[in-house]
Amino acid sequence: MSKKLKILFVSPEVAPFAKTGGLADVAGSLPKALAARGHEVRIAMPCYARIKEKDYLTDLPVEMDGSLETVIIRKTHLGDIPVYLVDNYKYFCREGMYCYADDAARFNFFCKAILSMLPWLDFQPHIIHCNDWQTGPLPLFLKVKHEDNPFYRNTATVFTIHNL
Repeated sequence: MSKKLKILFVSPEVAPFAKTGGLADVAGSLPKALAARGHEVRIAMPCYARIKEKDYLTDLPVEMDGSLETVIIRKTHLGDIPVYLVDNYKYFCREGMYCYADDAARFNFFCKAILSMLPWLDFQPHIIHCNDWQTGPLPLFLKVKHEDNPFYRNTATVFTIHNL
């Protein structure tokens, strides 16, 4: 391997923490495979109510339609891989993961929160790997809202759709 990459894997579900289908399996195994090849890999996902084992890191403001919401960043691990859990009572403290009337707002918040979180963590990924529609806004926000931010100058995105 010629270059060690810093990769942030962003997914709405990751096995074994939250799973509805094959996406969680990929999100739980691909980061491990990339780390085994020598890359520095981290994962970001929503902090659903069903996730019990987690540590508090910080609170940060996230701009949502002209007002500020609070994201609580929590952390757990998938083996040796840090998993950052994006938490907010209004958006993620629910029985299920999907099929809510406000899913667009929930995952809009999720994407914005990740881009607010990374400078605080001082983790500058070379690649942010976004998975499925829930992470779709993140590359757009990176390009439109953060194009002049030197922190993100060398960050590229990959967007994978698992099921059409």
